[in-house]
Amino acid sequence: MRSVRPKSMRALVRIIPIVTVAVAAACAPRGPLVEPARAFGPTAGGARSTVVVDSARGEVVFLAGQFHVPAMSHDEHMKMEMDMAMSGEHESHAYSPLIYFEWPLDGWYRGFRTSLVDADGRVLPRSLMHHVTGVDFDRRQLLNGEAERFMAAGSETSDHVLPRLLGVPMKGGQKLGIYVAWHNELGRDFDGVYIRIAMPFIAANALIKPLSAFPVTMDVNDVAGESNAFDVPAGHSERRFEFTMPIGG
Repeated sequence: MRSVRPKSMRALVRIIPIVTVAVAAACAPRGPLVEPARAFGPTAGGARSTVVVDSARGEVVFLAGQFHVPAMSHDEHMKMEMDMAMSGEHESHAYSPLIYFEWPLDGWYRGFRTSLVDADGRVLPRSLMHHVTGVDFDRRQLLNGEAERFMAAGSETSDHVLPRLLGVPMKGGQKLGIYVAWHNELGRDFDGVYIRIAMPFIAANALIKPLSAFPVTMDVNDVAGESNAFDVPAGHSERRFEFTMPIGG
């Protein structure tokens, strides 16, 4: 009878270092998130943005600021309530400009952790932000010709990270953008506000590569350049969204 033990032992010897590396990486201490003051240095007015690859935490960190977020007046708050009641839109929100940046490396994007902070990284009230949207200008959405939304979060949205075996494929240099809608009902202005979005990633040279996944949006009232809000009449009503799948599979 031929023994297979030597071959099995050689396989085990090869596996042990890989397991050891994986355990060491999982147990390695992760430092604090990148602070704007360290990333930007002294900031003298005007909003800037930067991207930092935090290899220790396995995250791409996007920082933008500093922003001045004024308190909403009573009239602005009432107008917002009227906007919502009449059309479902938040026309009274103060929007940041679209802030462009490039994804820094080949690999997979796995989710996001969004926070508002000051220059030293101290967390500010998340309620200052009504929502933040991320746009991928290098990839279209599946069911329409608009640019893909690679992330979206509101003040009440929890952080979202995909399981380790799933990821959204990204290329270094991919053109992205972020914009924020401010909503300050706290009764005072906030200066020196930064948005920090930490995005876990898996590098292209990872030993275990994830399955590629893509975000998909379906909307029964999606008309390019127009609001997707609509009135719901009393009684029974129906709306349909018909589409032709643009790819095979």
